[in-house]
Amino acid sequence: MIKNTSVKFETSNALLQKLVNTAEQKSLENLKDFAGRTVLIEGGGYEKIWLETQPMGGEMYAKHNMTAALNNHLLFMRTQREDGRIAGSIQGFPDGTVEAQFNKFQGFCFPWSALNMYYWMGEDKAYLDQLADCLEKFDAYLWAVRDSNGDGILESWCKYDTGEDNAVRYGDAPNYATEEVPPTDSNVVPMASMDVTSFSYSCRDTLCEIALIRGDMAEAKN
Repeated sequence: MIKNTSVKFETSNALLQKLVNTAEQKSLENLKDFAGRTVLIEGGGYEKIWLETQPMGGEMYAKHNMTAALNNHLLFMRTQREDGRIAGSIQGFPDGTVEAQFNKFQGFCFPWSALNMYYWMGEDKAYLDQLADCLEKFDAYLWAVRDSNGDGILESWCKYDTGEDNAVRYGDAPNYATEEVPPTDSNVVPMASMDVTSFSYSCRDTLCEIALIRGDMAEAKN
């Protein structure tokens, strides 16, 4: 069950009050309809929800709009592929359709904010189960696909995998990685990546916390 929340700010400082009111009004412009679901897009000209930012951004906005905060997580969970991959971004179109885009990771600020939503929702066990399943599948996907040389370090395959868009260290790497095999026409990627490896750590760290919530001490130690 979604909790009713609200935020109210009042001050005798007229300039500060105007600033807060303006910021709140601007943020309302970032609430968009994605196929009947209200989400909070990134804004500033960025019209999608990115795995890099918007689960976390949605949770930060929960007191203002719980529905959007939850949808910023659920859309990634519900569009997860059968092989476990989570979309790097999701885009809504004027015709009402939504596209989950699996051409990069773009960071992974998802697990901890998704767990926080469990508490915002009043500790919904069905949601917790859904989240655990999502994280288990994504972690398995990472190790099945992104350790192509078997050295125990996960890999970045394109410039947009880790949110370091167009960083010079990516050299001739492609912007996107649409295949489930590493690029063969780059001198830089596949690249051993602490960032992508941290995606697995984040999954497992949150799964440990979920196990503790469930009272499963044996699972928490795995």
